[in-house]
Amino acid sequence: MDDLDAAWAVAAAVCDPSLLLVVMATVDAALRPTGGVAPNMAAQVAPDVASIDQHEVHLQTSRAVAAVIAQMLVDVSNVDHDTVATADALLAQGALADLVTASYIYEARTRLELMSQALLCPPVRS
Repeated sequence: MDDLDAAWAVAAAVCDPSLLLVVMATVDAALRPTGGVAPNMAAQVAPDVASIDQHEVHLQTSRAVAAVIAQMLVDVSNVDHDTVATADALLAQGALADLVTASYIYEARTRLELMSQALLCPPVRS
């Protein structure tokens, strides 16, 4: 897990914090029965938007990133080129690749955490 923690620290350093939360929420929605971002994984960060137009662009970007990540969780081989192109066009060069890498790291950490809980901390039966 130390390697995943180190990789996560790099991802958190290079990714837009508000888009990283989109990645985390998308993974959590698919993998966590109760949903929600895991505690202590990232600070809740509001996007730095100065206008309604910037806010709308951020919403479009967040939706586009979530669409890519959600499809990758279901079936990476069927990620639609248009879905990726839409997200990529809204981000700085290389940012989508960083977010995708972050999603793989977060997904691996989440799966390990959930399986560890299931295997090592089984529910107490009365």
